[in-house]
Amino acid sequence: MKKIIQSQLKIYNMWNSEDIVMMQKLIQIANRGYRINGTEVTELYNRIFNKQLRPTNCGSCISQRYKELKISYNLFNEELKKQEEKAKALEVLDELLTPTEDELPKKKRKKKGE
Repeated sequence: MKKIIQSQLKIYNMWNSEDIVMMQKLIQIANRGYRINGTEVTELYNRIFNKQLRPTNCGSCISQRYKELKISYNLFNEELKKQEEKAKALEVLDELLTPTEDELPKKKRKKKGE
């Protein structure tokens, strides 16, 4: 399992919007207690992990692929949240470091004849 998690760290950026929607759909189906489609799981698995596995009706195989996808998806979401928090922190820092007009040095006017 540790090996799977380490490989996931490299893969978290492989998720695109279509894959995210598909995974959310699979999670909803699984959470309701229904069987998930082995073909859909395998197609998503192959895209995310860059594999060429064939679809299967083997329940334990589908379950294993789903578990690996879920781990990768969760790691992706965690990394996304970290990046969003970092971006917010940088925005706050930028606002704090950007001087207001009152803090900017005033330009000196030239006197006539200079």
